[in-house]
Amino acid sequence: ACIEPMKGYCLQEARALPPPETYRPARLFVIYNNGEAEELLQEQVVRDCLKRAEEDPANSVFRGQAMGSPMDCCKCHSIYRIVSVSSSSDKFSHETAELIPPTLSGTAGFHPDGERKEYTRFRQFIEYPQSSAKDKRLFTSAYEKFIAEEAAHREMYQNYGQGLLRSKMPLRSSPSEVDRNIAPAE
Repeated sequence: ACIEPMKGYCLQEARALPPPETYRPARLFVIYNNGEAEELLQEQVVRDCLKRAEEDPANSVFRGQAMGSPMDCCKCHSIYRIVSVSSSSDKFSHETAELIPPTLSGTAGFHPDGERKEYTRFRQFIEYPQSSAKDKRLFTSAYEKFIAEEAAHREMYQNYGQGLLRSKMPLRSSPSEVDRNIAPAE
């Protein structure tokens, strides 16, 4: 398991194995702290997926939909398809998608009553605007400022509380003057 963040992990014995003859393209995911995730795709992969979806009459494709705040500068492209639970065909995925066994994806099941079960399969692509050189400079400047502020903050509070560990407080054998002043009268 990965123990250290931001450090690659691999099995030591894997170094002796030959590289695979073929490989799948790398996939990049952004996973948020609330558990949601997004996959970052190359523009051509999305174009191909939307084109194939538009060629299939069973799909409804909506391109270039405006998004609300805070993503009002982005465009949304959506694909909808009504799928039968008993159907095993999957024309909806693109070539980089992992194949999920039908029992896990919910596309196969036993329905003793013979009732046809359907659901709407939904796929959405969010297109972010192109970043200009100015945007990149502003981001880099803000990031460098943030890193410097974090380092200064860390340095300022690095030894916070360490004084208590270095000097031991003497144990009192008799009440101090302060204790006598607040003790109840007899």
